[in-house]
Amino acid sequence: APSRRGMHIPAVGLKEDCVVEVRNYVRRILQMNSTPPRKLAALYDRYLFLLSMDKEAYLAKFASEKHTLEEYASEIDKFKNEIGEIENTSLDAVRTGLYLVLMGNFKKILIESASELVARLIDQVRDQTQQSNQEISEKYSTMSTEVMRVPANGEEVLLLKKYIADCRVDHEQLMEQIAFNKQREDFLYEYRTELPENDMGLAYHTYEWPKKMVGQLKEAAEKSNTEHKEFEDALKKRRTGFNMQLKQFQEAITAFETIGDKDLKGDKGGNARDKFAQQTLDLSQKLKDAQVEADEINFQEALFGWPKTKFATVAAMVGQLDPFLNLWTIVAGFNTS
Repeated sequence: APSRRGMHIPAVGLKEDCVVEVRNYVRRILQMNSTPPRKLAALYDRYLFLLSMDKEAYLAKFASEKHTLEEYASEIDKFKNEIGEIENTSLDAVRTGLYLVLMGNFKKILIESASELVARLIDQVRDQTQQSNQEISEKYSTMSTEVMRVPANGEEVLLLKKYIADCRVDHEQLMEQIAFNKQREDFLYEYRTELPENDMGLAYHTYEWPKKMVGQLKEAAEKSNTEHKEFEDALKKRRTGFNMQLKQFQEAITAFETIGDKDLKGDKGGNARDKFAQQTLDLSQKLKDAQVEADEINFQEALFGWPKTKFATVAAMVGQLDPFLNLWTIVAGFNTS
């Protein structure tokens, strides 16, 4: 075989006509084959918003707008449909004449973006359900504690009865919220295979409250009615006892009118005078206390819706006692001097 040593290999420059002609020919071939890839890419133009949208702003706005479950379903289904469309728009690798266009990674990015939106919209419904169940459970717990407390007086028993009546209204509203939360759960089951264990436990605990609360409200109402009657009976006894006490005060004042010289005869040391002075002072204080008691009884009567008893005799007795109070305190003062 002839030796290659000493052979001359001709060189061709990039600007030579033959090279330029071939380069232009290749460029024309590439340009002629570029239209199909562009058309393929254009099929995905309507999904490009998934790459540019501000997801956090979109989700925050959607949550703040208080959408219905039907509106959530519509929005979620829209993204789920787009996922299916993206998957079916083309194969992951598409031969378009000269070019082999690899679409797999691009499709994956679009699908992941849409899937994230689906998942986070579903999470919004889940969070709303969990938060609502937590609030309902806390409200029932507070109601359960308050309706079973023991009132210390008539005012408290009346406040308790009003609270129990308000609880009946709240109970009906909470029942409506529970019914809606159950609809939310049905919605979530439609889009998820299962709820987190904590959510299920909270829901079970919350949904048990209405049945329990009905019994507690009935028991509390019966108990408060009994306590109401007991406080009414106690007030009647208190009023009767007070009237008897007022009669005793009146008798004591009348007794001062009968004091005469015979009661002071032989009272050289002034002991009788001091005794009468102290009695008037004690009775004066008792009448002051009686006025406070009269006001308290009237207050309790008003609470129970009763007509107020007029204890005008208290003020009258104070007027009756004043002359004796002045007399005997002055006499006792002279005696001390």
